[in-house]
Formats: sequence, C-alpha cells, structure tokens
Amino acid sequence: MSDQEQRYLSRFDSISGALTTTFPKSLYEAESLQPLKGEMAALMNASGGHDYQGLAPWAKGVATHSVRFAIVPATVTALDTSVDAMRAALYRAGTGKLYSVDKDGLNPRWIYAKISAMPARRVSGQSWKAQSEEISFISPDPTWYGDALSITAVRVAEAYTQSPAAVTWNNPGNARSRLTILATANASGGYGSGFTIANATTAQSIATTRPSTSTNSRVQLDGPRQRVRYSTDGGTSWIDDYASATIPATQVDFAIDLEPGDNTITITVPGTADVTFTVTGYACWQ
Repeated sequence: MSDQEQRYLSRFDSISGALTTTFPKSLYEAESLQPLKGEMAALMNASGGHDYQGLAPWAKGVATHSVRFAIVPATVTALDTSVDAMRAALYRAGTGKLYSVDKDGLNPRWIYAKISAMPARRVSGQSWKAQSEEISFISPDPTWYGDALSITAVRVAEAYTQSPAAVTWNNPGNARSRLTILATANASGGYGSGFTIANATTAQSIATTRPSTSTNSRVQLDGPRQRVRYSTDGGTSWIDDYASATIPATQVDFAIDLEPGDNTITITVPGTADVTFTVTGYACWQ
C-alpha cells in the first residue's frame, strides 16, 4: 500500500477481543458494498416510476466487505501455520468487530460483522512465496461506530439556575447516534416522581413516572436495546419499566438519538431535584 492510502479495513476481532485477525498489507485490496432497499413501481402508460419513499432516502440493506491480501511466509511451514491460525480465528469468532483505520493506522471505526464464507485460497506455481487470501464479511449494521461520545454528565439540582435544564450534546460523526441515558438519584427524592428528556433537534422525547426513593434509585433509558428499566439497589439488579415510560404518538422508538453536530436537549425534573444524567454512545458514520 502506498503512503497516499485512504481509510482501509485493518482487522477483525471477536467480541471479547480474545481472537484477532490483522490483515497483511502485501498486495492488499478491499471492497465494501451496502445496497439500499428501495421500492419502485412502474407507471401505467407513463414514463418513469413511482418511488414509495417519496423524498426520503431508501433504507440501508445488508453490507458486504471483502479483503484480499497475500501472506508472505519465511518458510512453507510458517505459511501453513499462519493460514491455519487465521481460518480458525475468523470462524470461531462468530459475530465480531470489523475495524477500519485511517492511513496512519489511527481513528478506528468498527461495525459488527461475521465471515460469510471461509477464506478463499488461490494456489499457483509461486504460492510457496506468497499465498493469496480473500476474506468476505457480512454486516447488518447500518452505520460504523467511532469513538465514545464525549458528553459531560448533567446534574440537575434544586440550585440549578435553569428549570428545565437546557444543554447541548454533540455527535461528531455524520450519522445518527443512539444513546443510553442513566439517571442517578443523589437524594431520596432525586428525580421526584420522574423526569422528561427531549431532543428538539430530532423531535424525540421520553418521559417516565418512575419515582426515586433513595440514593440507590436508578432509571436507564437504553436506546440501542430498546429498553427502559429501573433499579433500587444502585444498579446491581434491574426491573423492566416500559409501563412507566411514555413517548409521543408519532415516535416509534423508546430512544433519544443525536443528529450529526450539536443537539438541543431539555431535561425536566419536577419538584426538588438532585439527579445526575450520564450519557453513553458512539460517534456514528455512514
């Protein structure tokens, strides 16, 4: 690969990180494809067609990624050992994380993926010098995940000068990011009879009527898992709590997302509040 290379697929890890396959750069090539799932109908006695999505973009389909390279061994025995180890690690990993990096090997992004076929092997008269391999991956993920979001925890207390609290949360990526939000009571009535979080940028909101009863009270709004739950023992055990949560009639998911860039967030806690909201998520990329 030249010193002018762009972002490229670099490795595949099992979820636990115990199995890692790093792709050699010798004779390296990579190809990625993610079709869009469009619905188009022909028009009778007219030119063109009808797009059922109208002005909206089509949904993303399942992505495929292929990596081709050559393994250059010191000996024939070393080649067999390298190929055997690679094939075993790729297969045993199942669903793992496929990584891409920039030309300096930095700023990693990843998606969930798994191999769609065992690595393809090409044998020729010169294979003892360099063994060509091709690995094909399939990924259901619509976006790539980057670094963890840098969002400072928000403490809404009685002394807070703004009620409700208005804050700005930033997504440095170029695709929507889905959040997990944890409410931690700092007093027995830390979030009183519940709270509301709204994102004016995405027109999303979630409200819960789950009260806090001690400093061990927690409420978690887990957008990626579509989960609302609460804890009364500091997060040691959790109980599903969809019944206490409400979303607008036109909102599909129990989630708060971030559009790329700054998002205007409003947090409303009735009564005498003392609660900390901790937000986790990833910058997301198309």
